[in-house]
Amino acid sequence: MRRFDPVSLLEATSSWEADEATWLQRIVESTRALDLGLGRVAYTLRFEARGKPPKMRVAQDGAPEWPAQLERLNQVFSPQATALVHVPLGRVRSHGPSVVRENAKRTGFTEAEYLALAGPGAAGPPLADFVFSGTGRHRAAFVALASKERAIRPERRRAVEMFMAHFAAMVRLRSVLRAPDPSEGADAVVSPAGRLLHATPSAADQKETLVDAVLRSERARGPLRRRSPDEAMAIWRALVEGKYTLVECVERDGKRLLFVRRNPARVRGLSALTASEAACAYFTALGHSQKFIAYELGLSLSASAKTTRSAIRKLRLRSPEELVRVIAPLLREPSHG
Repeated sequence: MRRFDPVSLLEATSSWEADEATWLQRIVESTRALDLGLGRVAYTLRFEARGKPPKMRVAQDGAPEWPAQLERLNQVFSPQATALVHVPLGRVRSHGPSVVRENAKRTGFTEAEYLALAGPGAAGPPLADFVFSGTGRHRAAFVALASKERAIRPERRRAVEMFMAHFAAMVRLRSVLRAPDPSEGADAVVSPAGRLLHATPSAADQKETLVDAVLRSERARGPLRRRSPDEAMAIWRALVEGKYTLVECVERDGKRLLFVRRNPARVRGLSALTASEAACAYFTALGHSQKFIAYELGLSLSASAKTTRSAIRKLRLRSPEELVRVIAPLLREPSHG
């Protein structure tokens, strides 16, 4: 049986490939230890305009019929139905009524309304474990197709959800990069040993934080991944201070470099909030714990909680639960988010 190395999922996600199809294929192949018997699929969605199908990219390993099937469904179903099926809860889930209940709650519909609007895919892919993540217009999806009643082991689920936070952040970054090389316009360049080779003025102000993030990711790649995989995953966060992503590139001479790119979680429609406040509000409305939000944004737990409280106060709400009402329209129409 293939050994589960969760850090390899982050390595595949953070490595740069100019061709998105190659990058996605590398990601789905890194998940082989999560196979449930019928293959795995990784895909991305970008909702660009209301009423138009989202742009989709699909890669598979052991499920050759799925790319064509997903593309067909993307054209047949309404964009709203696709959005409702792909509510980015960021958790490992399985097909069933609990998916309908949770998705209906997060999108502000009754279960009957949700079922009518979401269509045949309302309860998620049958005989599969799946995770949908993302913010605003972007979705990252991973599906493990199961034979019989197999499921991703409980002790692996948290690592899969952490991986999906990284996957979603890179999907967002790739959508805005205009150059095939992430070094062009990089906010900073750092060696694996933690030497700052280049930085813009704003990135230079956070030199210690950025270097520490690189060193943490390097520590996660080392012996720690075998000795304590949970700790390795925990120290390699999806973002740095809520706004930067680390992208690994291998130069022609074989030298590895880490490029720092600005990549805040973009949530439109919340102009009264800062970018971090909007992201914390969005994730809280999706039911993410403050600990996991801190991981997704690369913040301390106290900073995450403080930022969420600030968002609730600015929106003149009384509790975190009321954020569901504010965020639901952005989940129903991601092209607006």
